[in-house]
Amino acid sequence: MNAKNFKAYIFVLLLFGCQEPIDFTPSGEDQAILIVSGSISDQEGFIQTLLTKNPRINELGLSESDPVLGALVSLAGDNGESYELIGNIYGQYVSREQHILTSGVSYKLVIELEGKRYESIPQRLPEVIADTELSFDPDVRQRLNSRGTVSLDVEGVKVSANVPVLNRKAYYKWFNYNYFIIEEAHSGDRCFVSNFSPERFSLLEVNAGSPGRVSTEIAFIENGLKLEVDYALQANQQVINEETYEYFRKVKEQSERTGTLFDPVPQPILGNIFNVEDDLEVVLGHFYLYRFSFDRIFFNQSELPFTPTREGCPYQPNDHEWCGECRNYNGGINVSQTRPEWWR
Repeated sequence: MNAKNFKAYIFVLLLFGCQEPIDFTPSGEDQAILIVSGSISDQEGFIQTLLTKNPRINELGLSESDPVLGALVSLAGDNGESYELIGNIYGQYVSREQHILTSGVSYKLVIELEGKRYESIPQRLPEVIADTELSFDPDVRQRLNSRGTVSLDVEGVKVSANVPVLNRKAYYKWFNYNYFIIEEAHSGDRCFVSNFSPERFSLLEVNAGSPGRVSTEIAFIENGLKLEVDYALQANQQVINEETYEYFRKVKEQSERTGTLFDPVPQPILGNIFNVEDDLEVVLGHFYLYRFSFDRIFFNQSELPFTPTREGCPYQPNDHEWCGECRNYNGGINVSQTRPEWWR
């Protein structure tokens, strides 16, 4: 199965924001910081990137920005390849046709905007192709109660990615799609629920060495209603280069220091985009190439040493019991009564 060629996230949500936003412009001038975010895999697909500007914190304490319109955007290879990207009203720039990048060719993103020229640092698709295996194990974690006074034992499932040790250093990034089945207590009807949080990701650096495997945790799922019938985790793996690994390592380190990726952070993290005529101009975001693969793993309470969570009706509004219509779970968001073709 081919993956979508592009995974774009609004990096101002990840990289910019504090209790009092940092101002990079002289007092009295409008802030117009450019934010470039996007990535391209080795899979065939449309080449895309997202351009926004004016990062700020709104009245609700959330980060937001405005779309960049009217830019001239292209992806250029050092072998003469060039792909024009056409913009829309949302600041998303997309190639006219689907393409597949060429291994061994260096590519850079080129942006012309308001008389300025921006470029990303040239990079190639990583050479590493890894055969990663997923595994799961029951686990118990310690968590404080709502008052922060008592440590509670929380049962759950630890999902690990087991990557091979190669003859060269390799860098990995994972983000997960989560799927589970909700079964109605009375009728037995089932619904399939999906969940994806792009701000949550895992990283791993593996040094060169003798053949073997290195294991790293990529998810922990608490025991509850989600595990009662069946649960599927799809791990989307990106093999990235060292520069991209270091960038996301800093993002992750900073977010974990403040709570979540959407919490305020002390300062923005600069990426690999720059103004070719003014290297002092602040440009946020990161553009990178990666090799993509994915794997799925299934598990449920019958395969785990957990106590069943369902206790019957009447309906209780928590994750350990559901006695309503399954289509209304989570307000009906990302809920379907159609079984995915790939489900076991």
